Amino acid sequence: GKLITTIGPFHHWYDFKTIVRAFLLLKHEYPQAGLIIVNMLFTQDSEYEKEVKALIKKSPRDISVISNLEQKMLFSILRNSNLFIRGVAQESFGISRIEALLMGTPVVATKAGETRYMVLYEYGNPNDLYKKMKAVLEGKIKIDINEAQAFFRRMANENLRRITDIYRNI
Repeated sequence: GKLITTIGPFHHWYDFKTIVRAFLLLKHEYPQAGLIIVNMLFTQDSEYEKEVKALIKKSPRDISVISNLEQKMLFSILRNSNLFIRGVAQESFGISRIEALLMGTPVVATKAGETRYMVLYEYGNPNDLYKKMKAVLEGKIKIDINEAQAFFRRMANENLRRITDIYRNI
């Protein structure tokens, strides 16, 4: 099967309802597919969480919600995923997107935050997300993972150098 992962808190800005709906559409073509929702607990919207969990009940054996992961376990999940989805309404950068790419996992994301080397879908649109997920999984849209990894490693090294220079000048 195919393993798809997403990360964020149960909050309406994180588009989990769209992700679950798109995943349920994908299940028709990939019946062995699984979705992991890594629940980050830095903010919660209990009403939104209830709505998402009601959708999860439509395919409870195929969708897992986990939280309180050690970084090593999270990276293992990302490394073993066929696809990472980051659906946010607003985001300043998107470190989990880059972590997924660095683990070798293609990313489908919204237009918020960092988007280089990522396939974009329209926030709140499960049909658009489904089409993009399917196209990536089938190889119809290719992401150059090696190029993405090299780019983000260069970016990280450059940022570290700039930060170090600032501290040296203080």
